Amino acid sequence: MRQIDIGLDSLQKKQAPMCSLSGTRLPGRYGAAVRQFSNTISGKGEIKYAQLIARYTDAQGAATAYEVLRKAARSCPPKRHVPPKRLNENFTLFEHDDTWKVTEGNLAGWAHLRGFEQHVEPPSQTKFNVYYFIYDYAHRGNVVTATLYWERTEPKKSGDPIAQRATELLTRQLQKIG
Repeated sequence: MRQIDIGLDSLQKKQAPMCSLSGTRLPGRYGAAVRQFSNTISGKGEIKYAQLIARYTDAQGAATAYEVLRKAARSCPPKRHVPPKRLNENFTLFEHDDTWKVTEGNLAGWAHLRGFEQHVEPPSQTKFNVYYFIYDYAHRGNVVTATLYWERTEPKKSGDPIAQRATELLTRQLQKIG
């Protein structure tokens, strides 16, 4: 994995990634670190990872931000058809169908919320037409993180191994943050 320029629209706007590649604005004043990574593979095996780390001056500000993310994630529809969308002059997002589910718990000592999204493009558009997007939100003390890990694969493959890889990466990141 190598760090790349921020391409994710929500992160360019300093928003937390949310379902169907949308974004949610965090409340209050905070310092933010924003990064995006990618491997060099295209198609099956393509991996991307984006991260927003927000540091508030106090724990209450971070708790409020986490609640905003929780509410936004829980309001995402379980199924949605997304029409094509031109993101910039060189890139159009194909029409696709998204399915979304949310789980909640703790991870590495952090409050943790996960949105798991399967994004399916028409098979006529591309051979590897299934993406699994793993949206993770974590909170501890005065810090909130919002990450998006995604891999592209062929149809009928389970997203469970992808979710496991996202969990391993997020766990390492949270342990580094403290």
